[in-house]
Amino acid sequence: MASQALNWGVLKAGAYARMLADNHDFAFPPSEFDALKLDVKYEGVRPYLHLRDLCQQIDLGDQALPYTVERARVEQHGHDVLGEVVFNRYVASDAQLTRRLILTAEGYLVICDRWSASASRPRWTAGQLWQFYALKERGQDWFCSEDDGAFQVPDDKGETKAVARRMLVKYATPVGTETFVEQVDQPYLAPNPKKRPQDKFFTTGSRRAVRAGEETTFAQVVVPHALDQDPQAIAVGISLVADAEHTEVKVGPTGSHAPIQIILHRDGRWEIMR
Repeated sequence: MASQALNWGVLKAGAYARMLADNHDFAFPPSEFDALKLDVKYEGVRPYLHLRDLCQQIDLGDQALPYTVERARVEQHGHDVLGEVVFNRYVASDAQLTRRLILTAEGYLVICDRWSASASRPRWTAGQLWQFYALKERGQDWFCSEDDGAFQVPDDKGETKAVARRMLVKYATPVGTETFVEQVDQPYLAPNPKKRPQDKFFTTGSRRAVRAGEETTFAQVVVPHALDQDPQAIAVGISLVADAEHTEVKVGPTGSHAPIQIILHRDGRWEIMR
């Protein structure tokens, strides 16, 4: 064992190379150990630092997301497209996340996550997130943004035109799942399209407790809509069912778009019915 004291006020920022005290001249195979533990104590402002040369980089103070990509694929059917990524060692060495995304011709985005929780960690809270520059309305399982400014969308003539839209996100909420929103205040400025206050944004999400070793599914749908459309009426017209075998999303009529049904099957197949 070894310890090292650093004068954090002197370090400020930048790279700082320092060997731990009592450097031992011996080698060990990393495969024989399942954990590397560090005990960190500090006084003053919370530190943000990275420790390297310990088999992999270790981050202290920020929220690093360790993972490896096992495989990824993309499929397109007409003007609808699916993307799938399978992550191994997601947060924990024995956890896996399969994320599937469908973007429809109408601009609807379905995000389905199948999470295999780590058996090595007894307590998990899992879910999905979606962020807004500014929040306009919310319901029990849905949230709607303010107008974020005009952006280019296809028109009926093969060109594009600038159109203002709001974004509505709705989460699947089976038993035990709750939704939430948090205002995030930040000490730096983040430009946004509508020149809104740049020192905060809003994080919405779903969450529920997951048992160690359990596989569970989360789903959300993002629907852009015109400024004169009632977000509550749109949210009421959306249904989401997410279970171990399939995820089914139904979106009712929104403006010029007809109702649509989207199904993602566990075996990788996907269907869109209009």
